[in-house]
Amino acid sequence: MIDVMIFFKIYWVLRYNGAKFWRVDKDKREMALKITSKCINCDMCEPECPNEAISMGFDTYEIDPNKCTECVGYYDHSTCQRVCPIQNAIIADPNHIETQEQLLAKFELIKKKI
Repeated sequence: MIDVMIFFKIYWVLRYNGAKFWRVDKDKREMALKITSKCINCDMCEPECPNEAISMGFDTYEIDPNKCTECVGYYDHSTCQRVCPIQNAIIADPNHIETQEQLLAKFELIKKKI
């Protein structure tokens, strides 16, 4: 019971005392994705990425945050997350917070380079 109380106390402190993550409007909060250590290297995600942002890293696949648009401009959802057989192996990267407009601008920039 104490662990639950501590969790909620930390949550409310972060939520209402201005932690950076919560300063972005909930509707506008988007992030590049990242692949966690849960990845089993099944090769399902790499061919699905329209921006070629996914490549093999040292131990697991990695997502280049400079290329990841969460499939904005291509699909209504992130295809890599949809095809991944492991739950929570591909998650939002809190180190790369971007708005929908920023992701769309990145998509346009990548599209021009191709």
